[in-house]
Amino acid sequence: MYREPNPAFTQSLQKNEILRDLAIFRASDIDLSKLIPDEINKETRPSEGADAVEAEAIRVSTERSYEFVKETRAVLDAFNRGDPEAQGKKIEEIQSKLEEVIKDLSSLRP
Repeated sequence: MYREPNPAFTQSLQKNEILRDLAIFRASDIDLSKLIPDEINKETRPSEGADAVEAEAIRVSTERSYEFVKETRAVLDAFNRGDPEAQGKKIEEIQSKLEEVIKDLSSLRP
């Protein structure tokens, strides 16, 4: 027997509301990690030795991810501004001029 899902559970979260809430947390200097019980915090904190090495690897991986996102956003911004089309047109103009020069030079050969 099929039951219709509860509409309260099927509505997606609104992105702008989530971002607003996170901005409020950030502006308020609220440390959300303090809301988590100490037992859970101790389990997720890296300890000495192998866990510290793993934590460093995660930190490096996170930095690389942020750098990737930064570069991707820059490329998308350039694409949305139309930079590739403008550069492509310039390249095509230069290429046609060079082809004309080559044609003129080849006609000068005896």
